[in-house]
Amino acid sequence: ISRNVNQLEPLQALPTDEELQALGGHWFVRPSDGRRLEYFVRGDRGQPDAITIVNIVCTTATALLYHEWDAAEMDKVLAASRAKLLNVSAAGIGPSEPYGEPNMRDTSITTAEYLRRTSEDIIALLDHTGARRACFMGVSGGWEPAAHAAATLAAREPARVVSVCSISGIPWMDETRPREFWEKSLGKEGWQMSLAISFMRWSAAPYLVQSMFPLDTAKAVKDTAPETIEALAAHGRDTEWLRNLFMGVNRSAAWWAFATGFLGVLTSNPKAKATATADLSALRSVPVHVHFCPQDKMVPMAMDKVAAWLTAPARLPHARLFENTHEHLDPPFLKAVTELLADARVP
Repeated sequence: ISRNVNQLEPLQALPTDEELQALGGHWFVRPSDGRRLEYFVRGDRGQPDAITIVNIVCTTATALLYHEWDAAEMDKVLAASRAKLLNVSAAGIGPSEPYGEPNMRDTSITTAEYLRRTSEDIIALLDHTGARRACFMGVSGGWEPAAHAAATLAAREPARVVSVCSISGIPWMDETRPREFWEKSLGKEGWQMSLAISFMRWSAAPYLVQSMFPLDTAKAVKDTAPETIEALAAHGRDTEWLRNLFMGVNRSAAWWAFATGFLGVLTSNPKAKATATADLSALRSVPVHVHFCPQDKMVPMAMDKVAAWLTAPARLPHARLFENTHEHLDPPFLKAVTELLADARVP
């Protein structure tokens, strides 16, 4: 480990204002702690009654990836509904600064505290961007923050929450999760690295994580399972698209070491693990879309069981299931946006 630290190059600096603007992004100063969130906007910005879809990115990717996702087709879909799409990198994801001290031993930022702060900051961002009516979306690990933020706003101003959407969503803490979930998700090497870093000063952690990230994108594409390549090709995704996806993973890990810092802090300390999942009672009257692939093999849990758990009538009576054949790496993002807007026409 020491040898790796000495050999690796220092991490890149956070994007300057000019660099972020060149990518089409913006900074938002969080009311909760004065630190910054990265966000990107597509679509209508002038209509006061425009619906805003806010996608909270909280996984090994950043808001930039979804901002560029099927961009030409996305612009057409948004224009047809006079809507806008707000992609946000959650705290600790990509260049968005983490909550608290980025330290594996800092148990003050539990899962509950992270989700509470995220909810308040996302609502403040919606206010900042003039979004009066919003659809909340989360892909993969982004489901839980999206559900929390939607439930928080619905409890205060129910008319502002149009709908909620889960795309291959992974509840952080619930009965559908198998034992040793994160250990299996990160793989043996990734989890061992997380444990090693948990006993060291955080200042070394970003350098250590470089032994896994950034990915060698050419090698990552080459090592991708043939059945995954075939599944992506069936949806018009080629190896160049896959390489760009892996570049998004690199961007996610470039500053705050997602796999070790974010997942480690929120899932490996006992105080965080004891936290329950979202209270969705405020969403009982809200339309909920749940997109899932029963054959999703990227996460070690049965996605059809997760979808059934989320859409149980006693929990979310207005939920709809959308089964698909998309790999976890290729969520049906454009289709999900299209379906949300079809159900949420401006009165």
